[in-house]
Amino acid sequence: MKFILEDTDIYDPDIAEKVQEILKTELPDMLEQEVAYRFAVIYHVNLNYDEREFSFYEKYVEPTQSHSRKKEEYTISEVLSYQLKKIEQVLLEYKILLPEGKIAGRVLEKETMIELELEKIPEYDLKEKREFKVRSIMGDEEKTWAKATEVVNHFYNGQFSRLVQATNDDRELLSEIMGIKQTEDLGILFQAYVKLYGSLFDTKEEHQKKIIKMKKRVQEICKERGIEWDSNEKK
Repeated sequence: MKFILEDTDIYDPDIAEKVQEILKTELPDMLEQEVAYRFAVIYHVNLNYDEREFSFYEKYVEPTQSHSRKKEEYTISEVLSYQLKKIEQVLLEYKILLPEGKIAGRVLEKETMIELELEKIPEYDLKEKREFKVRSIMGDEEKTWAKATEVVNHFYNGQFSRLVQATNDDRELLSEIMGIKQTEDLGILFQAYVKLYGSLFDTKEEHQKKIIKMKKRVQEICKERGIEWDSNEKK
């Protein structure tokens, strides 16, 4: 679900109150009990270079911090973090679980608007992950994701290369392991691998579980095909 706040921007000191006003008549009927949500606060990316940013920091953000910053030490992420927390506090008044949240700059229709997105997280384990939170600050979402994708691809490229070697570069077998239509395109196979077994936000434990899951799938498929597979040797 998406809510549009008009005639405001990320430097509005009353942004939390405006969020509260728009939600109080629309949000309660939409919410489901015992469901986790992710939320996103979207503002116009041009405002990353607004002349108001440091004055806003000095007046509103700095008094909440244990130490002050000189102008050359300041970054807009501190303003964004401040506003994200204010809006999160409003959402928490509705007694919902918010394990994931972000504030991000995008190209919107105009600079004087804010978009608030709220989305259910499917298959979220409420009991196991109740204390887990991820908060993201993306001054320029497009550039941030481009860089993140580059980092993720670099990290998982080594793992994928070892899998290709272990399967003797059998593209038919690799396609089956990835659960996609048979392809000879190694790029498509790699993207399928990252989608299944990679994530920018995985903990070490979560990543290890995915690797174990992948090895089990390889073993099952190889067994069906009558191919010998030693998971200890082919890492």
